[in-house]
Amino acid sequence: MPIRPPDEHDPALDHLLGALRAPATADELRGEQAMAAAMAAEYRQAAPKQKKRLRPLVVSIVAAVSVLLAGGTAVAARTGLLSKPAATQTPAPTPTTAPIPPIPLAPPPSHAPTPARSAPPRADWCAAWLTAAAGGKPMNGRDRRDLEAAAGGEASVAAYCGAATPAETAKPGRPAKSKKPKKPKKSKDVSP
Repeated sequence: MPIRPPDEHDPALDHLLGALRAPATADELRGEQAMAAAMAAEYRQAAPKQKKRLRPLVVSIVAAVSVLLAGGTAVAARTGLLSKPAATQTPAPTPTTAPIPPIPLAPPPSHAPTPARSAPPRADWCAAWLTAAAGGKPMNGRDRRDLEAAAGGEASVAAYCGAATPAETAKPGRPAKSKKPKKPKKSKDVSP
């Protein structure tokens, strides 16, 4: 049978709700004090038994935690994870290599005089040009461009290098050598 919601004017529901709202009768209240006293006595007897069972459990847990902490500390001390007391602590060992000095952002100012070139660039360029003109080692492109720019063009190089004095083309401490044109190397003709 399906349950239906109660009707607002259901006489059985009204009777039930009225009985629940009514004050207790003398027959209902007759054993109330005896029942309350029995429940209180039972509670007093049950509470100490529960504490007695709880106390050994708490003691066991505290003992287990203490053993674990002591054992963990002993293991840490044995493996060297604990630091020594401050009074007996030894200083850190000195490094075997010297520390790397910081790299300066700008070079330090130099108070030493800069060495003078052994010969001016003109002498170097002209010596290389004369060697190349005589069939020796050719000048590199950069030196040739610099020589031509200093002479005022390719056509003026001979006059520019001809104006160079023997002292300019000589190395310091040695007399200037006269430049003799080298003989061209003979090439071997191989006929097929």
